[in-house]
Amino acid sequence: MDFHRMITDITTDTVARVFAEAARREMKDTNLGGLVNVTVGGEEFSVIIGRRHLAHIFARQGYGPIEYLHIDATPEQDRPIREAFRAQHGRDPR
Repeated sequence: MDFHRMITDITTDTVARVFAEAARREMKDTNLGGLVNVTVGGEEFSVIIGRRHLAHIFARQGYGPIEYLHIDATPEQDRPIREAFRAQHGRDPR
């Protein structure tokens, strides 16, 4: 498996769209923190919102197997996601 190819074929525009969409979706509360799944460009991305780190893209699934990733949001991308989680759950992620 070519890990370098997996993470380099995701454009910065796609990453920005994933985080923007995550802030608009319903989030689940899990033992890992908040979890939200969004579809961008025909692929499903899973975003985790943890307590001690920036939100990050955890995985994507499209036309092949699930690819496990770790692509951090910028602080500016993270903020609206956390605000949305607080609005939905009344507290910060675990």
